[in-house]
Amino acid sequence: DISAGLTAKVLEPKENENYDIKKVEEITIKIYEYDSNKAGRVDLNKFTEEALMLDGDIRNEVKKGIVIRIKGNYMQPHFYEGDTLLIEKEEFGSWQELDRKIVLYEFEGETYVRKVLFEDGKGHLVAFNSRVYGNIEMNNEIKYIGRVRKQINIRNLDGIEF
Repeated sequence: DISAGLTAKVLEPKENENYDIKKVEEITIKIYEYDSNKAGRVDLNKFTEEALMLDGDIRNEVKKGIVIRIKGNYMQPHFYEGDTLLIEKEEFGSWQELDRKIVLYEFEGETYVRKVLFEDGKGHLVAFNSRVYGNIEMNNEIKYIGRVRKQINIRNLDGIEF
């Protein structure tokens, strides 16, 4: 019997052995609701305050940016209802650089979140519920504010069906 005298060594999983745990702190931030079922409007006068646990890197970015929480299901499969997104304010370069990005902008006194899409050399701001709401063609009246850079929450998968 070859196994006689051999002892089995149990190997402990080491997947977190070299994992660097970042320091997280709770901060209270303003979260604006974005209803993807509608035209894409965000009311920057209406928000909730919520405490989130964030590490130092994203905490500083959140303090400078605008945080929106998605309502509705028109941003699927990329984002789902309840996802929280960080919009970083930045200087405007050109709309072409923002092709296929999600942006926050001001138009005719309202603030919106929409996709930038260029087709046949023309730029448009496209609502996520594009079956109901038409595109806005790029023009000089549109004031760019920033774009979605990060998702800052861990998604709750309770309401998602696979």
